[in-house]
Amino acid sequence: MSSPPQPGLERKIGPLQATAINMTQMCGIGPFVTIPAMVATLGGPQAVFGWLIGAIIALADGLIWAELGAALPGAGGTYVYLREAFGSRTGRLMPFLFAWSAVLFIPLIMSTGIIGLVQYLGYLIPGVADEGGTTGLGKVIGLGVIVLVVLAAFRRIGEIGKLTTVLFAIMLFAALSVIVAPFTRFDGAQAFAFTPGAFSFGGGAFWAGLGAGLIIAIYDYLGYNTSAYLGGEVRDPGRTLPRSIIFSILGITSLYFLLQLGVLGSIPLEELKSATSVASTVLEQAWGTGAAKVITVFIVIAAIGSLFTLTAVINAAVTVLVLVQSLAQVAAIVVLRRRRPELDRPYRQWLYPIPTIIALLGWVYIYFSATWLSIGLSVGWIALGVAAFLTYAKAERVWPFGPKGIQESFAGAAEGNGK
Repeated sequence: MSSPPQPGLERKIGPLQATAINMTQMCGIGPFVTIPAMVATLGGPQAVFGWLIGAIIALADGLIWAELGAALPGAGGTYVYLREAFGSRTGRLMPFLFAWSAVLFIPLIMSTGIIGLVQYLGYLIPGVADEGGTTGLGKVIGLGVIVLVVLAAFRRIGEIGKLTTVLFAIMLFAALSVIVAPFTRFDGAQAFAFTPGAFSFGGGAFWAGLGAGLIIAIYDYLGYNTSAYLGGEVRDPGRTLPRSIIFSILGITSLYFLLQLGVLGSIPLEELKSATSVASTVLEQAWGTGAAKVITVFIVIAAIGSLFTLTAVINAAVTVLVLVQSLAQVAAIVVLRRRRPELDRPYRQWLYPIPTIIALLGWVYIYFSATWLSIGLSVGWIALGVAAFLTYAKAERVWPFGPKGIQESFAGAAEGNGK
């Protein structure tokens, strides 16, 4: 049996819609923009292995989300998990810090999607983007897209689920088109022409760029947890959430690998590193300008779908997310297993604690691979968040200046999952 919905929420999202929501958020415009950056960062065709290592980290983290989401299927995702895991010790501090960090990383991630969308619009509409970036017209269009997404978000969850399924189909069509197109003129020797010495542990291009490459990969995989944020609106969350998370990661990993391989085998390396609308270029070379423009329209629509939830911006977004969400949830799954053994867990993490340890090591490596500016921004933002919380706590006379004032909403098996 599934847990009762939270007041005002309807459990309208089924397994197919939940998986579609995740995959649409994951793919969107991301890989179409970042494939050239991935190749440049890892120094050549060996970039395909960057996607695979990123997928391993994403899957390990996804198994954390799967257990937490199945056991605590409430609207809010990480906010709920941190509240339930740490509320008895630190009151509202941890969920407050997550909400505080979301104020920064959600707009940053959204802005990368807008940047990518405008880049591809530049292929269709002259004057939207140029070599220097987004033009005035492009900025106006980007603002209009944001307004459109915000308005769409106010629709009923059942309607949003149907809309997301349509956007998922559009995204899948666009991605499969960009996968098929390059294989019509695929050069295997070019695709697998790994840089000499790239894998040398003495400073090969692959290892030198792996950390920065994983930041890009993880950014592109982000979204596999979207259904968990909608836990209060998912049917049978104990089964639906784990499956939607795992299936979406495996599905998108396959798409990304084939996308990267196809692009490598159809565009010369030096041309690829500087490409701004790589998918459109691949399509034009294979099927002509007309087909490229039509499918680019679908790519732009898919980008809008991914917002419905550049490198410097990605760095900043990922470091803040890792510090307060990813590492905190690694701790949360351990704390809840020890402190709340009675909590009903329809799904328990496979091979625990191995995936949790892999996720922890992966997130730490990614965090310290970011730029010092991004690390400083993340630490500074959290410090400001702590100061803001203490100001609020003192005014409201809650912990540490009063009682913790927070109760566990998932007190046991009966309440947690309706059993």
